Amino acid sequence: AEVFFPCVAGLFVAIGIFSKPGLLADHKKVEDKETKPGSERKIPFFVIVCGLLTLLAYSSEGSVAEWGPLYIVEEKDAPIALGALVYGVFSAMSFIGRLFADPIRKKVGSFVPIRIGLVVGLCGMLTVLFAQSAYLCLFGYALMGIGLAPVVPTLFSLAGSVPGISPQRASSTVAFLAYGGLLSVPPCIGYLAHISSLRSALFLVVAFLLIIFAVSLVLRRLFVNSGGKA
Repeated sequence: AEVFFPCVAGLFVAIGIFSKPGLLADHKKVEDKETKPGSERKIPFFVIVCGLLTLLAYSSEGSVAEWGPLYIVEEKDAPIALGALVYGVFSAMSFIGRLFADPIRKKVGSFVPIRIGLVVGLCGMLTVLFAQSAYLCLFGYALMGIGLAPVVPTLFSLAGSVPGISPQRASSTVAFLAYGGLLSVPPCIGYLAHISSLRSALFLVVAFLLIIFAVSLVLRRLFVNSGGKA
């Protein structure tokens, strides 16, 4: 551990240094008079919606890390080694999905990738819940990873594009709602698992994905009504 963690830290520092030239410039989208202290008092409704949807998306992603390995080991009789692969496979597919998310968004817009991704993620979660094979469950978690990949970054981007609020304040509001809610959602899954079963509790993730998808159908209209350019 004394050697491993400094090496990993050094690797991430090197990646940060070499990736800096490719970072996107921070373009101001709010006039100076709107960014003066005290001028931004009311947070747009669309930003709050993005924050709540991000909370549900983060909770869905978090269910894989917190409960995925335990689920396929206890419910699907998978070996412990296979259970350890759950979050690794999910993260790897999520990484691949986010690499291609921005190029796809530039071609088809921000709203289509969210909807398609949610459908893929929902199919993955249903596979996890209904498949008898542990390997099919692992495949389902891979689908979740690539399906949910564009959701959270796109919601942050949309919130930061709303006129009348600075991108910094919009993104911090979304982050506050999303991470703040994560203090309560994982214990709820654990409580439901305690009184029923882990499989039953994970149907809460299906409900989360369905809610996000339902709201995504009117997300463009909400964005335009907030003054954004779709």
